[in-house]
Amino acid sequence: MSKFNGLIIVGLIATIWADGVFAEPITAADIVTVNGREWAQPDLFLWEPWRSINETCPNQICSGVLTMNSGKSFDMDGWIWASVDDVMDLFNTYGVSPALDGSDRRNEWGSSWAPAFFADGWRRTVASFSYDSIEGLVGGAQCEHPTVGIEFPCNPGVVDRYSPSSMDEMGNGIWIAFDRSYYTIGAWMYRDPSMVPLPSTVPLFAIALLALFYPRRV
Repeated sequence: MSKFNGLIIVGLIATIWADGVFAEPITAADIVTVNGREWAQPDLFLWEPWRSINETCPNQICSGVLTMNSGKSFDMDGWIWASVDDVMDLFNTYGVSPALDGSDRRNEWGSSWAPAFFADGWRRTVASFSYDSIEGLVGGAQCEHPTVGIEFPCNPGVVDRYSPSSMDEMGNGIWIAFDRSYYTIGAWMYRDPSMVPLPSTVPLFAIALLALFYPRRV
């Protein structure tokens, strides 16, 4: 193979991997592990509309790069956009009773489960002097308005109010739109640690080897 053709191949490989190389991985600093499942902090995905996330994570399976309205890009290979049931199972881990199911929501005065949730390292998506709050969009089947029957994105969350005389909340959120961005609503993403993809430095190493090899061919 000629040196010229070798360089063309190297260039094509570099182009194919360019998006993944320049996207940010979701690192340990932005992950909460619950029962062996790694969850990305929902605040990574603030301001991103449901439809935009769905382009990268159709049918909940994420692939490729999610380029955010914020200008950041995340490598989403290996991540799953959690369903509402996945998130309810996560919430139930913290002892809410009775257990949440589907689009349920629980309210309780001075609960133990709301502070336990945030004590686990979850970052709030709403900043307030009187409470911690986190909300996120989910993939898969969405929610239905109980009165008019219109489908809208589920956005389950947790509210921990500091005063014991105020009511904590856990479960599904308010009715929102598929195409709108919300500064208080992120997204719920998880992955199985055993399925973490190879880092983008591996293909870069392969490209470097090709670059060294092909120029020696005549």
